Amino acid sequence: MNNTTIFFSEKAAFPQYVRNNTKKFLYVRNRIVMCWNMNPQKEVTLEEAAKSIDRQECMNTDLVTGIWFFLSRRGIINHGVFKKIGNDHEKHTDVKGKTVCVIGGGISGLACAMHLKYLGFTGNWLD
Repeated sequence: MNNTTIFFSEKAAFPQYVRNNTKKFLYVRNRIVMCWNMNPQKEVTLEEAAKSIDRQECMNTDLVTGIWFFLSRRGIINHGVFKKIGNDHEKHTDVKGKTVCVIGGGISGLACAMHLKYLGFTGNWLD
């Protein structure tokens, strides 16, 4: 992930910030990614992400929460094998009661299933 570029998926998810507050958006996104990169074996909680924002003008709860969810759901942070600390996804998720089926029990299928479980999905795995 380039720290000076806003990607198309980010532009689509955060149009109001990309048009008017590009520097603010990039600062918040990059600080959250930096938290993950400093210790990728430990979950970056929403609280920890918010604490990493040390510029007062960038402390926007909606923006921090939105970017944290965006990065988590796309597997940019909190992916792979890591120590889960919080239950932030369970508090703010819209996937409760949704079930998925992962086809393939190889490394990719298992990684996918583990990440979907982290996001709050229930599911079946077929090999």
